[in-house]
Amino acid sequence: MMNAPASTERLYYHDATLRQFQAKLIGWSDDGAAVLDRTAFYPASGGQDHDTGSLGGTRVTAVEERDGVLLHVLAEPLSEEFAVGSTLDGCIDWERRFDLMQHHTGQHLLSAMALKLHGWETVSVHIGVGSATVEFAVPSATAEALAALESRVNGEIAAAHPVTVAVFAENEAPALRKMVTREGPLRVVTIQGIDQSACGGTHVSSTAQIGCLLLGASERIRKQLRVEFVCGLRAVRRSAMQRDLLVRAAAALQCQPDQLPQLLAQQRDELLRLAKRERALSRDLSAWRGRDARHSLTTDADGRCCAIRWVNENPGEAERTFATAFCEAPGGVLLTVCASTGAFLLATNPSSGVDAARWLTEQAAPLGAKGGGSAAMVSGRLAGTSQVQHLAALLPGTPAPIAADID
Repeated sequence: MMNAPASTERLYYHDATLRQFQAKLIGWSDDGAAVLDRTAFYPASGGQDHDTGSLGGTRVTAVEERDGVLLHVLAEPLSEEFAVGSTLDGCIDWERRFDLMQHHTGQHLLSAMALKLHGWETVSVHIGVGSATVEFAVPSATAEALAALESRVNGEIAAAHPVTVAVFAENEAPALRKMVTREGPLRVVTIQGIDQSACGGTHVSSTAQIGCLLLGASERIRKQLRVEFVCGLRAVRRSAMQRDLLVRAAAALQCQPDQLPQLLAQQRDELLRLAKRERALSRDLSAWRGRDARHSLTTDADGRCCAIRWVNENPGEAERTFATAFCEAPGGVLLTVCASTGAFLLATNPSSGVDAARWLTEQAAPLGAKGGGSAAMVSGRLAGTSQVQHLAALLPGTPAPIAADID
């Protein structure tokens, strides 16, 4: 750090609503960030995202803290008229700041109510412009428990509890929701009658200013429950978006929004039934095609009917069904190969005299084939595709080609 003071006076500690201020430029960091003697810009700290705004007419894109000094990252160099020692006008992006204040105070209230209502302790928080989350020391929660928590929090928001900030000497700090081990004076944010927490962030002055709080998605992270939430105008925008989605979905299905759950459940069950029926029909069709292909061929002098089938994808369930049906008739031997991957499937009828498992081990393995199966069917893959043409030569006689199905 170059020309940096021992610390920067943090104006937001005294007034979180301060939007404009003046400060002296006293230096630059090694990477070109501006250092001021005082600032209203909040740095990324304590789970809360940093402020943005302008400084000397230049955009402030980020604010960082290093060794007690706040660094103002600028979108471009300051005008040449501003040298070290100059006084700069600072302006906070208030819409962003107030949004973060709402969410940070909302998180304090959410954590306090989660502990009081369900005994959930808060492990970590993230307060950002894109998302806000809190992690609780529980592996999961029911929808009913989350709904009860959301309702309780919004009730306390409507009660307009005062939110105050005070600094206490180390031995005079009140009982806190979560004890801290740091030494020295302690900055405590109090929601009257509800919560007291050590915090260096920015907060609204009344729970009413949070507006409202809506819980969003929840997931298990590291054996803990992470819950997303939105407050204020962000919550209003979220509600409007969800309402629009419901209206559009209802219009598409020609029903009322409150009928969507029942209708969607019915359509889900119908799709599952149709999917099951389609799989059964697909198996029947593959089997029919396999039998039809076998009947179109004749057996050789040894009573065998050997064939090879080139396919565009690795042999799956449909090809297994086709091959099984092909080999129902006496003497059937079918090799299915995907030339692009080297994957193959060999099915045989016992009367053909071809043991598929032995064929794999004794004849295909020397070509680099690996796989497994039974005497009636094996599947595997060649190490490369250069040997796929040689697989057919391993079958007795001259295998007849069978074209892949085109649906």
